[in-house]
Amino acid sequence: MAQMSGAMGSFIAAHDGSAFADTSYVASAMLADLDAHHRVACTFASLSDDQAEASRHADVIASYAAHVYDRCGQMIGGLDGRGYTWGPMMTGCGGTWGGSSGDPVGLGEPIFDWGIGTDGQPIVRSGGFGMMMSGCAGCHGSDGHGLRTMMFTTPNITYPNLADPLGMREPDGSRGPTYTDDLIRRAVVEGIGADGERLDIAMPRWQMSDEDWDDLLLFLKTLR
Repeated sequence: MAQMSGAMGSFIAAHDGSAFADTSYVASAMLADLDAHHRVACTFASLSDDQAEASRHADVIASYAAHVYDRCGQMIGGLDGRGYTWGPMMTGCGGTWGGSSGDPVGLGEPIFDWGIGTDGQPIVRSGGFGMMMSGCAGCHGSDGHGLRTMMFTTPNITYPNLADPLGMREPDGSRGPTYTDDLIRRAVVEGIGADGERLDIAMPRWQMSDEDWDDLLLFLKTLR
């Protein structure tokens, strides 16, 4: 993995994509988390704590792998809307994603997991700290409960938490503002929180169609 990521980074940098050539750093972060997990795996006093650590580790590794997947797609399909491409998109590496047109919730899942729209193409985004994961799950976990890594800490974005009348529960345990459907969309598209303040620069701004947004919201409401 480290060797592959180094080659990817060199190739991206050589094609005017130096700002995107960060896959070696991501591979190093993966190895560091593997080492950290190895040191504590199966050492907790209770099975539930061991399971929680295993789940945390799996989500962190998945988030890093999603980033490499994203970079792979950029290598093949061109970087950030630049005026060149290096070949067609491929299914195994940032390519198209099928979905059932009769299942909006099912169509929302690849948007959440990988940032793949209903047209089978990656949804255009901006921002994201120069290190954008493939979809919401890349930073918030496959269950939406948030992640705590060496690189970032993200909040629980399950619908019950976001829409909690008492205010969404933040990672530090405090209460933030309550989100409505429209405010969630504004946060995703414009990067503005329910309180009207700009969200952290690490949060990408997604250029979503109405159809993609409707499908994503339906899937988001299934997360508990």
